[in-house]
Amino acid sequence: MSTLSRLNLVISIAALASASTSAVAENTKPFDAAAAFGARPSVADGSMSLSPDGKSVAYIAPREGQGSVLLTMRLDGSPKAQTALIANGKPARLERCGWVSSDRLVCELYALVKDTADGELLPASRLLAVNSDGSNPRELSTRMSEYSRGYNLYGGGIIDWLPDEDGAVLMMRNYLPNDHLGSHLGSTAEGLGVDRIDTRTLAIKHIESPTPNAIEFFSDGHGTIRVMATRQVHAGTQDTGIILYSYRMPGSREWNSLGRYNVVDGSGMEIDAVDRDLNVAYGFKNKDGHRALYSISLDRSPHEELVFEQPEVDVDGLIHIGRRQHVVGASYEMDTPLASYFEPGVKSMVGSLSKALSQNGGCASWKQAPTSRRCSSSRAATMTRAFTTSLIARPKSCRRSWWRGMSWRG
Repeated sequence: MSTLSRLNLVISIAALASASTSAVAENTKPFDAAAAFGARPSVADGSMSLSPDGKSVAYIAPREGQGSVLLTMRLDGSPKAQTALIANGKPARLERCGWVSSDRLVCELYALVKDTADGELLPASRLLAVNSDGSNPRELSTRMSEYSRGYNLYGGGIIDWLPDEDGAVLMMRNYLPNDHLGSHLGSTAEGLGVDRIDTRTLAIKHIESPTPNAIEFFSDGHGTIRVMATRQVHAGTQDTGIILYSYRMPGSREWNSLGRYNVVDGSGMEIDAVDRDLNVAYGFKNKDGHRALYSISLDRSPHEELVFEQPEVDVDGLIHIGRRQHVVGASYEMDTPLASYFEPGVKSMVGSLSKALSQNGGCASWKQAPTSRRCSSSRAATMTRAFTTSLIARPKSCRRSWWRGMSWRG
């Protein structure tokens, strides 16, 4: 593969414009009903987030074509949106952004890029950090060079926001071997590893060495890697569809076998999160024809316990709260998305909220209230779900872009 074809697969910061050099153009065109009907939402679904100090918000808004812009706004009485980052959609698109400190965010970009060798479209991602005013943009993904063997499609993923540190994260990063041996630029490192990265300076501390068949690592939310997932291969490169899980006991660096998951037939447990305080991992497993949520202890004798099941449908995700991504419940869908909270404090709060909405939130009991204030219990439940989903917790975003392929060898 030529050097040109390799470099064309890099999503660079040059595809972006920061707030210091760009601004969002105001729409001065006359109203067009058809265009309005097909327009994207003015705030991307799920993109609104509050800074750790509670003084700013950030959200993603659409631009022309497939472009998008990251906007930030102070909540100090002068709510004027400020442009922090722009992706023009050719090809980079802003997928999601999160606060890494009270004045800095990390954003994931996604693109379909064409391999100039054969014209194939390949999915690729990159992570970038930027201040809320658009200054100091930094690419967090591993960089390629003309000596890299293959090209990196996976830009990495944040697995711990390290809330006790200012602007640093734990991040999965994909490494490619570098043929520039005999110099300090060459490297034989290959595979997925974990690095602690200062998003302001790009100072890096290697936490987990790159492992060729690793596909995911799980932090306990306090800076410690507790579970690793690797793909089982046959004859060196042939993927079997089996994911092998390993875990560490508290205070240990030794890996122990935790189990396996078959992505073809769905057998076994698919690990999704770790709880340090309970010393368990959460995962999904088939039960009576549907996916249910289980926990498995991370001690000397791992044992499974059923946490939550919905006999009629699959349990499809975990619900997390806070910057440590503490697991508080599970989500599933009937006619509408539903949630079940099993963390005692959150469960009690949601119950109290539901009761308050039913009695005082414009939804009083059927017999005692005037007609204008009557409503059914299902409406109260809907109001509660909407409130808790938007303000209390959100399902954790999918991290498994590795299944599309993290690297490509030419």
